[in-house]
Amino acid sequence: MDRDVKEFVQQCLHCMDSKSGEIVPRPFGETVHGKRPGEVLHFDYLHVGKSGPLGADGLDESDGYVYLLVMMDDLSNFAWMEPTGTCTARLTAQHLLNWCKTLGVPEVWVSDTATHFKNSVMDTLEKALGVERRFTVANSPWSNGTCERMMREVVRTMKAVLQERRRNLRDWVDLVPAVQWALNTAYRERYASTPYHVMFGRAPRTSFSTLASSSGEAWNIDTLDATKLKQQVQNVIQTQAVLHKQIQQKVDHNRARQRAAASRGDLPAFTVGDYVMVARVRRSGITPKLSSTWTGPWRVVSAAKKHVYGVQNIVNGQVRDVHVARLRFYADSELNVTSDLKDVFQHSFGQGEHEMESILNIGPAHDGSGYLVRVRWAGFEEDEDTWQPLSDIYQDAPQFLKQELRKMKLSKEIKDNIKKDYGIVF
Repeated sequence: MDRDVKEFVQQCLHCMDSKSGEIVPRPFGETVHGKRPGEVLHFDYLHVGKSGPLGADGLDESDGYVYLLVMMDDLSNFAWMEPTGTCTARLTAQHLLNWCKTLGVPEVWVSDTATHFKNSVMDTLEKALGVERRFTVANSPWSNGTCERMMREVVRTMKAVLQERRRNLRDWVDLVPAVQWALNTAYRERYASTPYHVMFGRAPRTSFSTLASSSGEAWNIDTLDATKLKQQVQNVIQTQAVLHKQIQQKVDHNRARQRAAASRGDLPAFTVGDYVMVARVRRSGITPKLSSTWTGPWRVVSAAKKHVYGVQNIVNGQVRDVHVARLRFYADSELNVTSDLKDVFQHSFGQGEHEMESILNIGPAHDGSGYLVRVRWAGFEEDEDTWQPLSDIYQDAPQFLKQELRKMKLSKEIKDNIKKDYGIVF
């Protein structure tokens, strides 16, 4: 059964096409970590995108929710999420007070230096509560890797649920309670428990809990006198102390192992007939954040040439060249491609996927990191053209890029630079 469950999870299409990980950030150093639940609290805003109308319940923003404030306990990874329409110091303070009145006041807060976090309102709140403040490096989310990992988990889980239920991306706010509960009750291998259990010292009651009473037998409820109650509380305190110590040891061990393995990585090898997931190239300004990061499965139809494979769309048969760095194995050639699988592929492929109509211009990037190309998207107006890194377009559609560059009257200098920097000859 254990093997069957692992195989099922590994081939969960909704999980695979929602995973991310195109960049491996290198941290500047260790951030502060808690030794017990409730000691250190991380928080940050996640820009999700506008939500749809929620009805006249008095809780929705006038223009819909846009952000998600994610607060997370450091040791347990217990998360608390609040949708908001904007990022302000007042909203941040209000939601932090909600955490404090329910779960207690932390000793340390950790956030970046955005204006809604570093201001006089927050200074006053910190002094009133006696909280120490730690800031991470601006515009460098990996300097607070604990919070950044949770953000990725939130986005990944939302993507998976949206895909599974075939919901519109604007429905994300309706899923926040379910996503928060799922993350807090998910088993974590790094400390062999759930965030809920570590935070509160007891197992969460989930849908599986009802199986225990399926026989119809009444629950056995003990009546405790004052002596028994006092002894029970002492047992709970001692058990939690041992649990927290064990978890801290496991967390420290896993962090050391992750740091040691951070620089390792091998390119995978695929054979013709394999089915793979293809990483979507995100287009700045037009690709929704909750659209699938991985689309597929695609079928490998040609072997690698300089780490480039030919993969085929299982719905319309279209073939494109994709670099191996943007491929992830899904199944071998024995996969049964059902109509339901094609429907899932079409749904994930259609969200955030835009067809390029033409490339209109080329120019150097402002930071001197290479070239940008101006892309006209099929179905979009002229004022919606975007400038995209040439390397991204080449990874996504190399033949199309070469074809469009040939139409331009580029100088010999630009052609030589493109050949030198990108290895593109046209």
